[in-house]
Parts: sequence; structure tokens; C-alpha cells
Amino acid sequence: KRIYEMVKSSGKISQDYLGVRHIIVTQAFQEKNKFQVSYVELVTREGATADELAVGPGSPAEKAGILEGDIILEIRGKKITKDTPLISLLSKAKIGDKLPMKVLRGKKKILLSATLEERKQQ
Repeated sequence: KRIYEMVKSSGKISQDYLGVRHIIVTQAFQEKNKFQVSYVELVTREGATADELAVGPGSPAEKAGILEGDIILEIRGKKITKDTPLISLLSKAKIGDKLPMKVLRGKKKILLSATLEERKQQ
């Protein structure tokens, strides 16, 4: 339905993006890496090719100040959990939406805000 409405209004399919590579911090990953939290999203290059960055240059994530190693705890006041991963929360947003988020950087929780943009076709 969302795609139908998009094509109907603009004549094209647009995809929004945040611009981060991330993995779910499971309890096992938490224990292995001695993280304070589990079932959150770690911004990382893990699993990427050598030339892929954790935060895309010029992306909404970079503009918001997200850094590699940050742990995303919440988006729009909704906690990231095993049942509500980051991808699920992002799927409910659209281009132009502001996404306030709570991030753990080291031992400090900080608030950031990213505005989703349209993914440019390559």
C-alpha cells in the first residue's frame, strides 16, 4: 500500500535511508565484547567489505553525528529490542521524517536527531 501511494503521488518509488551499517548486539555478543547492553544496534563495519564505512559519508546518520561504535538504544522514544530491531522502526518512517534517537557512546547516553533522506540511485 505504501509503495502504491508513493507511485500514485510522485510517479516513482523512493527509498529512504539513514546511512549506517549496524548489527544487533545479542546477549552472546554483549558478553563476549563486555558491552553494558544487549538487543540494541551497534554501528559497525563488521561484515562489510574493506571499503565500506559504518557511517555513510554525507548520510543522514553522519549529519546527525552518529559515529562508528555508537550503540543505538532508541528511536522516537521506542527502545530497540529483540522484537523491535532498528530496521523495524525505520520501516515505519518516511523521507523527511525526523528521528530523535538515544545513543550510547562509550559510557554516556546522548540524544541525536537524524532526518531521513531519499537514497540516491547509483
